[in-house]
Amino acid sequence: MVFDSKGSNGVATGMTAKQIRFTKAALEAIKPPAKTADAKGGVYDTYQDTAEKGLVLLVSHGGAKTFYLYKKFQGRPQRFKIGTFPDYSIENARKKARAGKALMDDGLSPAAEWHGIKEDMTLGEYFTTHYLEHAKAHKRSWKQDEANFTLHLSGFRYKPLGAIKRQDVEKLHHTITNKRGAYIANRVLELISVIYSHAIQKQGWKGENPAQGITKNKEKARDRFIQGDEFARFFQAIMDEPNEMARDYFLLSLFCGQRKSNMLAMRWDQVDFANRTWRIPDTKNGEPQTIGLTEPALEILKRRKKEADKRAKAKVAKAEWVFPSLTSESGHYAEPKSAWRRVLQRAQIADLRIHDIRRTMGSYMAMSGAGQYLIGKALGHKSSSATEIYARVAVDPVREAQEVAAKRMMALMGGNG
Repeated sequence: MVFDSKGSNGVATGMTAKQIRFTKAALEAIKPPAKTADAKGGVYDTYQDTAEKGLVLLVSHGGAKTFYLYKKFQGRPQRFKIGTFPDYSIENARKKARAGKALMDDGLSPAAEWHGIKEDMTLGEYFTTHYLEHAKAHKRSWKQDEANFTLHLSGFRYKPLGAIKRQDVEKLHHTITNKRGAYIANRVLELISVIYSHAIQKQGWKGENPAQGITKNKEKARDRFIQGDEFARFFQAIMDEPNEMARDYFLLSLFCGQRKSNMLAMRWDQVDFANRTWRIPDTKNGEPQTIGLTEPALEILKRRKKEADKRAKAKVAKAEWVFPSLTSESGHYAEPKSAWRRVLQRAQIADLRIHDIRRTMGSYMAMSGAGQYLIGKALGHKSSSATEIYARVAVDPVREAQEVAAKRMMALMGGNG
């Protein structure tokens, strides 16, 4: 059996299931697949039961073993979750697979019957029990979805899916636009739409998507970056920050110009001191990226590496992260917002976001004469179709352009710009 890539389990296109007879001993003996640094999303091995056609077991890199029914339904292969082994026995999984196939023979979706995607299910119930599970496996931004739902959709939480109408969503979109702005309103509208699309496409819900056809707000591209007359105050405010982790994070972000998520998850095995590079295996645009490290960035990293080696020797913290944390679930520094507020207050700078640090590197590269293509390569933007026909730009000229920008910023920090 060959699995497609459109299901909700992250199985790669063309991956063939291993044929075995499901027994308790056989399933307990299965080891989870290894996940490499370059792997995107979840990594799974798939096994097909030779005793019950269509019954498969997905084994994740985290060790979870989940039964699914895999069968063609409504013109395309689909997967329907049965349960997790060993909580769900093999015999019960086989019975449920047979029952699911009988439902499909009658034109009914097993997901709708098994999981109760009925008209009376509330939006909150569906979000928690169905959508969020899918989002955690497939979206880096699932935490933002969860936050937006909690902050902005509390009024819809206890309403049945079918009771939320287009006019309700339009009114909410208008209210959020006035209170929080166009950008947040659009993100909430997108979240509502994707939740309903998931219910319809993945769970067989028969209702309509109330967000469909609603016009989004026009969004103005943000162009804020640290201005020349702000740099000295900004730098001093960072140096006065008592949280050393935050202090180094802000400065390294400034000199690397990379996205917040990549900066926070920076690992020592990605840093090549000899070649002065940092390889980011998984970026927002879906491609790995190697960036050159400027001298100011290298100084920070070398100092942090010495401290990391001491911590590892003392077994105080895990050694793999550039910004380790003993309290976060991920193992690395998770959120610098509190420190950022303190920095801005000391610097007396308004309307500056953490993401604007990244934009600052690009802006000062432009001021220093770097072309658009070099800036795009430095910041990890996808090349336009017009530039894709050219050879890839090497790391050295990009780093040289960043060095010029870094020196310009350093001069401003000292008040000499």
